[in-house]
Amino acid sequence: MMSIIHNGVATGTLRRRACGRREHTPDCHPWLDGHRRDGAEDPGAMRLLAALSPLEAPRRNHMNPDELRKALVGAWRLVSYKATAVDDGNVIEPFGPRPQGLITYTPSGHMSAQIMRPLRPRFRQGRLEEGLPEELATAAGGYMAYGGTYEVPEDDFVVHHVELSLFPNWVGTTLARVADWDGNRLRLTLPEPALIRGARRTGVLIWERAR
Repeated sequence: MMSIIHNGVATGTLRRRACGRREHTPDCHPWLDGHRRDGAEDPGAMRLLAALSPLEAPRRNHMNPDELRKALVGAWRLVSYKATAVDDGNVIEPFGPRPQGLITYTPSGHMSAQIMRPLRPRFRQGRLEEGLPEELATAAGGYMAYGGTYEVPEDDFVVHHVELSLFPNWVGTTLARVADWDGNRLRLTLPEPALIRGARRTGVLIWERAR
């Protein structure tokens, strides 16, 4: 069973998160429809769903592994990245309201993802090695990048196996995402809320196929 990382923190295994079965079903991800696994409404999750725009709200357009693997291949540009608090619906945009990003999936099973906050301050000198500590920190704080291989082990799931990363703690880990493809749009979502900026939040990234 694979160790899974959510926002840099190990939270369990893919098999556990899939409720002990290989198929993906709604009750394996209670926040996706606002209910807990026992069928009762989860007030926090209901507030979360109400806060999501139609573009960001989870869909039930399930894809089997072969379908999803074929749909992922190519390059995708980031449209938005929002993290919504489960408790009160507060929405933050970790890389600003107009983040720039590119994620690519190759037929050979390799992937690379980069996200950047636009208009980061330029260094006073023209060479990276001459950057001051505060310049380096600001530049890194507005950028996320990692790459490695990927697999689609079950319906609606893509797992990134990180081999290199700007954030060193991710190297050697796996990052799992719920994937929802709709033509030229790809939605990647954290399988369950994670601690982001001091609150339990979902993370929803909307990508558009690059032209």
